[in-house]
Amino acid sequence: MRRPVFVSLLWMIGATLGGCGARSVLAVDPPEVDAGAARDAGEDSGVAPAPDSGVDSGVDSGVVIEGPCQRDADCGGGVCRRAVGEPPADLVPLPLACGATDPGGAPLGEACRTAEQCDRGLCATSGVCVEPCGSHVDCAPDERCREVFVPTSPRSMQPLMACTALIAAPEGVRVVGPER
Repeated sequence: MRRPVFVSLLWMIGATLGGCGARSVLAVDPPEVDAGAARDAGEDSGVAPAPDSGVDSGVDSGVVIEGPCQRDADCGGGVCRRAVGEPPADLVPLPLACGATDPGGAPLGEACRTAEQCDRGLCATSGVCVEPCGSHVDCAPDERCREVFVPTSPRSMQPLMACTALIAAPEGVRVVGPER
């Protein structure tokens, strides 16, 4: 009784394998030379990308950069400001360059949250627009030249020497100390 079942099983396997396998021919047409790939909004489509006019863009911001600096005294014209177009590099000193201030940016000492809000592109982590310096001589009498950090991307901060208030007290708080 076992033999007919075994023979039947072999016959079914043979019929199944014989019906498909290497003898089957699949006809696939080659793709067209130009299948009309979707174009993006960049150079593929013939439409130039929109200019980026932020502080970090460099080319389209309208700010003319003259050369590297450490403080305003290093610049023949303009001010010492954040160098435009430099990529962020965490904990690497921030590149500075002589140039014009950004129109519409807040002046030194004003509150800020982003570099774009300051006329020099320098918003310290303390939330104040700052001025670069080389030593205390470059700062106002009530300021000192200290290392501060400027956020340059969501994941990086870069140090620079900047004029900061001797004491940053909230409005309405009176600070009393030794006179100099």
